[in-house]
Amino acid sequence: MAAQLAGSRNLISLLQITHMNDVVEPLIARHSLQKQNMTLGQHLHETFSKLPEKEKMRILRILERSQQSMDTTHPATHMRIAMLLLKDAPPAYQISDGEYNKVCQEMTDHVQEKMEHRIIDDYRAKLA
Repeated sequence: MAAQLAGSRNLISLLQITHMNDVVEPLIARHSLQKQNMTLGQHLHETFSKLPEKEKMRILRILERSQQSMDTTHPATHMRIAMLLLKDAPPAYQISDGEYNKVCQEMTDHVQEKMEHRIIDDYRAKLA
């Protein structure tokens, strides 16, 4: 259903992002231990925007080989991606990047600081 609404490519991108936890966790841990002059979101965005395309592809290949799944009720992510590639579906509804960013900004503006503090507090508790 998600592939029908958002399109196969968007769902594949979401699956890949979901399984980047192994890459993101050390960044969050480091951010939680150091004084930063930027928010967690800005830190993650800056780090990933500087990542060379070749390194991003290497990380994705490692994630594909790991055969991870979101939980025991889901098939391994690499199998889900392969299935989505066979049935390439365009999105049922499309909006411009600007409109999308505006909607996301409206949804997260009032909770972003609370979310970041909660994530950082959770990581500090893990490390203590």
